[in-house]
Amino acid sequence: ANLNTWGPELGYNDLMATLEVKSSTTTEECTTTLSFQPFPRIPHLERISSVNPYNISDRVRLFPNPLSPSQNLTMEFSAEYSEFAKLQIISISGQVLVEEPVEIHPGPNRLILDSTSDLSNGLYLISITGTRSYLIRKFSIQK
Repeated sequence: ANLNTWGPELGYNDLMATLEVKSSTTTEECTTTLSFQPFPRIPHLERISSVNPYNISDRVRLFPNPLSPSQNLTMEFSAEYSEFAKLQIISISGQVLVEEPVEIHPGPNRLILDSTSDLSNGLYLISITGTRSYLIRKFSIQK
């Protein structure tokens, strides 16, 4: 690591690396260009006064729950911001089974998912991830 790239006054590590290649013989020539990306900036936690990553309301209605494969899943929530997000249905083992884009508007939102008919009995997670919002809830399917 480079000297003086980490400390309380900087709050992040912004490493830049230089690679020196030496050959054991003078007749070899290095023709490959190597490049390094700097580490992502890590905020200095003492400087953060508050963290609010959940801009989607905690009052989420997910119904029917449990649902049968022939039913649509409805999700109602309220959001602070307008943004495009990604909706995912995830199995308990972590496999993403459904992924589709959604548009979130400030205020009340209602999403109706008809893509649950291919899912079998079991417990699932539904996730909405945007650049400024995050929400995850569980639901189950019973035949």
